[in-house]
Amino acid sequence: MQNSQNLTDRESEIMLMIKAGYSNKKISQKTSISLNTVKYHLKRIYKKLQVQNRVEAINKFSALN
Repeated sequence: MQNSQNLTDRESEIMLMIKAGYSNKKISQKTSISLNTVKYHLKRIYKKLQVQNRVEAINKFSALN
């Protein structure tokens, strides 16, 4: 089973922002990365956590930390 320890530092940072309710656009602004890069990170996070959406990702990330 995959867990949050497999996330990179950037992916963990993005997950904390998602958990705080930030939009992709806001994450992009806060981290100074493009919106497409945020979406790429989310895609990888979902795959690593074996989830399909933001809510599932938040729940699983929270449970693992």
